[in-house]
Amino acid sequence: MTLFFEVPGEPVGKARPRFTRQGHAYTPKKTSDYEREVRNSFRIAYPAHEPMAGPVSMEVYAFFGVPKSWPMKKREAALRSESLLPTGRPDASNVLKAVEDALNGLAYLDDSQIVDASVQKRYASRPRVEVSLVMGRERCPATRSAVRRAEGRKTAS
Repeated sequence: MTLFFEVPGEPVGKARPRFTRQGHAYTPKKTSDYEREVRNSFRIAYPAHEPMAGPVSMEVYAFFGVPKSWPMKKREAALRSESLLPTGRPDASNVLKAVEDALNGLAYLDDSQIVDASVQKRYASRPRVEVSLVMGRERCPATRSAVRRAEGRKTAS
């Protein structure tokens, strides 16, 4: 079973926990707000979904808005080419972690079920995050090709 949904708005990475003066840990507001937005987007797309057991493959595409301070030529180049990529914050791994944690207990029982994951950052005219989940033994297309490459290296050794 393949599930796909979109989270509108600028991607947000998982921030480190903060601590009160008494030593209690808490999740920063920006992170918790974004995780709530991911959960809401998933619920809208799949209102009757029950968390599934078994292996999960996940692909996350984080589309960032092009900085308004850039000249028009550079902005256009960022939107139409693969050569100009968003290398700034948030880290790709933190965007992935925010999505993984948000879907815990909602799409799957626990994020330890995720056996394959990939994340890509790109520029787009409409900032958003696209999430693809494959439940079961299948793999997401990008992950399948990475596994084939890795298996090819094993046999070549």
